[in-house]
Amino acid sequence: MPLENLSGDPSQDYFADGMTDVLITDLAKIGVLRVISRQAVMKYKGTRRSPSDIARELKVDALVGGAVLQSGDRVRITAQLIHPATERHLWAESYDRDLHDVVGLQREMVRAIVGEIRVKLSASEQTHLAKALKVNPEAYLYYLRGKALGVHNNRADNLAAIELLERAVTVDPAFAAAQARLAVAYVDSYFYFAPEDQKRWEEKAHAAVERALSLDPDVADAYLARGRLLWTPSNRFPHDKAIRELRRAIALNPNSDDARGELALILNHIGLNDEGLREAQAADAINPSAKRPLFQIGYALLWQGKYEQALPVLLSIPKEFNPGSAGSFIAWALFQLGRGEEAKAKLDEYSQEYPQDTGGRFAAVRALLLASAGEEDKALDQIRSATKKQGFGHFHHTAHFIASAYARMYNPEQAVYWLQQAVDTGLPCYPLFEQDSNLDPVRQDPRFIALMQKLKNQWEQYKVNLASGD
Repeated sequence: MPLENLSGDPSQDYFADGMTDVLITDLAKIGVLRVISRQAVMKYKGTRRSPSDIARELKVDALVGGAVLQSGDRVRITAQLIHPATERHLWAESYDRDLHDVVGLQREMVRAIVGEIRVKLSASEQTHLAKALKVNPEAYLYYLRGKALGVHNNRADNLAAIELLERAVTVDPAFAAAQARLAVAYVDSYFYFAPEDQKRWEEKAHAAVERALSLDPDVADAYLARGRLLWTPSNRFPHDKAIRELRRAIALNPNSDDARGELALILNHIGLNDEGLREAQAADAINPSAKRPLFQIGYALLWQGKYEQALPVLLSIPKEFNPGSAGSFIAWALFQLGRGEEAKAKLDEYSQEYPQDTGGRFAAVRALLLASAGEEDKALDQIRSATKKQGFGHFHHTAHFIASAYARMYNPEQAVYWLQQAVDTGLPCYPLFEQDSNLDPVRQDPRFIALMQKLKNQWEQYKVNLASGD
């Protein structure tokens, strides 16, 4: 549960929230525990809900709560382990330490909690919790403030988080956790918030990852950032390398919903949709308030032809959260279900609210609808509009929609060309193309047959080499 800020000063909330986050992170590194993410528990901040109600909503067996007061270089924490059904304290303790020793204090708390619930720690978990690292108080406060802003998922707060984390690593260049979190913030700018300056953010992210790992080879956020950086157009989407980095992040922090969500993304794109679905559902269980896992749950179902199941998942995603993906795939799912008028209405709705059409997906799906209605000239106009957005990292979805539109116009040469573009730029998803009925008009073309056979062979190799075997 969110630790309470006892200072009476709302501007100090970041410290209590940051300590909550770090405590969750350390507990989450214990593989046998399922620990709910920070984002999921913060909605209970300041509420007077009963422990039993909260535990029932989160589907957990125990709650950790408490309060924190930071004054100068001193920090005082009280913590309790609560049995929700009886609201009885199974364990409670107070700590008063120098801020330099805050990491050791946090790990001492985790050891006490783990001991109370009688969890057997692995050797590596024991080693991690035994490390009593000293921190620079000024750098640590910058780090906590930067982490608190970084979860807001918007450009302004992302840039503010970067500024604070850069201050943290300037004050303490050996602060590995801050270097790793800075790398994640740089990656967020690269992917989501500053497409006009991608090269600079990419270079800064790579440098921060390497600095973090040189300081601490077991910092999970660095592997998360590196996995995301690898899986880009400039690197030609090396699926195997990116998956390896993300699985390393998960091994270090099994309860990282970010790493599991990113892993689900790649698994879905290469056609390992059952495993992608499992990872996305695991991410959603860890952090029920997150939206990105819902995309991956929707994709895993959608790309296997389970449109009826996928549609309500996609419709549950708030419209403002990645509207290019949500709007285009909702419209596509409706079209696949034979609900063409609803698909057109949904495209119109999203296009009016988000006219920038990132990646050209709205235009490409509209081209498909027009091609299926026999309006070829209008379809070609929409394709020309879509292809102007080719610099976008996930243009492969647009390429797939364009291929489908050309197939509907009985143009196998262009259909195969654009399908190959989708494959080459990160979407070698054999199950998706195999079940997509829009491609049926060109399935007997020798070029299409050859491409699909190559994709099927590659997919079989992915199942052998990249599936976890769970």
